[in-house]
Amino acid sequence: MTSDWEVPAPSCALDVSMNDGAVLSVRRYGNTEGPRIILSHGNGLASDAYYPYWSQLVRQFDLFIYDYRSHGLSSAGDRRLHNVPTFLVDLDNILQAVAEQFGYKPPIGIFHSLSAVVALLLSQERGGFEALVLFDPPICPPGGLPADMEGVSTRLATQASRRRPRFESRAELADLMRDIPAYRGFKPGVVDLLVAAITRPVEGGGFELRCPKEYEAQAFAYFFGWAIQIDLERISCPVKAIGADPTRRFSFMPSMNLSVLDNLDYDFLPGTTHFLQMEEPDQCAALTVGFLQKRGLV
Repeated sequence: MTSDWEVPAPSCALDVSMNDGAVLSVRRYGNTEGPRIILSHGNGLASDAYYPYWSQLVRQFDLFIYDYRSHGLSSAGDRRLHNVPTFLVDLDNILQAVAEQFGYKPPIGIFHSLSAVVALLLSQERGGFEALVLFDPPICPPGGLPADMEGVSTRLATQASRRRPRFESRAELADLMRDIPAYRGFKPGVVDLLVAAITRPVEGGGFELRCPKEYEAQAFAYFFGWAIQIDLERISCPVKAIGADPTRRFSFMPSMNLSVLDNLDYDFLPGTTHFLQMEEPDQCAALTVGFLQKRGLV
């Protein structure tokens, strides 16, 4: 596996304007004749950082990746609207815009962390996905109950609020991240890829986080209240949940109910954390394709 990752230019880029003026960046890759995939990222991250994973899907799939508002290549939005209800509307608008621009195909959703919660909430509200592949969806913490998510959310919000917002260079941030346990399992070069995706140059020198720490903290602070509203029995499409190692501290489980896990087609990857797509992209891609093949969607 390469240690020098560079995200190629998309075959097409689409800027989708929201009603409040925020503009979300959507990029198209892959096989335009294949099944359609809509893919997005976790809180504070960006879809380009998942390239080691999604690059393995482009041969078979018509892949659309997008960045949340105030993340990645999307524009900054109003902080007052940086919340799950807004993210739901944004995802709905993305699905409609892609269908209008490129013709309708039933979309397969691939989402990680916070974006997985948003996709599940949209699915139980109105459907719209042919299938969902969700990576470490933050619905229930390991060894706990869904209500315990409030404590997890508070801890993550506090951590986000303490982030350094600016750095002299991307190498400085990458070196700092490599010393943090949560990032030590990344494949070679992927920390640098992540840093490139989540920072931008600042006039006068240096780099800043694309997602301001106040925005990231706000999303973490309130997502628990939405996560516990998810009713998996209301999701009509097939769902694959691929989790981190439940014995690791930085991981989630989709449920504590074994029957629910069975209905979800749940797998976990031993030794991985919440960032499993960046730690084991090959295994994550193989599980994704295997699930879609089993469901007759490839």
